[in-house]
Amino acid sequence: MIRYVKIMITSALLMMLSSGCMTNGEFNFIERSIKKEIYPSTVRTKFKFSFGAISMSTARSVVRLADADEEALNYLNEIDKAQIGVYEIEHREESADRLIPHDVEERLNRSGYHIFVRVRERGENVNLYFKEISDSCCGLYCIVIDNDELVIVEVQGRLDKLIEEALNERSVPGRGV
Repeated sequence: MIRYVKIMITSALLMMLSSGCMTNGEFNFIERSIKKEIYPSTVRTKFKFSFGAISMSTARSVVRLADADEEALNYLNEIDKAQIGVYEIEHREESADRLIPHDVEERLNRSGYHIFVRVRERGENVNLYFKEISDSCCGLYCIVIDNDELVIVEVQGRLDKLIEEALNERSVPGRGV
């Protein structure tokens, strides 16, 4: 038992000290551009974190130690890096336009990302971008903005298997939600 506690404490310290704690320039550019676009609304960061190679390795170790579902470990094995930002939007006009700024679209395109799914409903805008190298998906960006919240997620890795499984869960009757 003491061994597991030591491993957990060491893992937590490694995660905090790893270089994966801070988001990268592209992620920060997207955040700043969207904040600027929705000004004068106030945007407050609720959660922002980057999981780099060391953090992902530590997460896989923790999942192994916890004897979690093998499927969760299989998913984690396919992800090399993840960045997540969740922001609260205050004092936003209900009728305000929620489109992703043009400079964000251009930046993602220059980085090799292409729009995969775009959903615009009253009060919400959801954009999913993918990056492909050699016919294999190696990156995803998801940007969701509504009247109250902004969510930015970036995932990098070998994502074909994850996407295929997600699509299968949604398309097979009786599976998924």
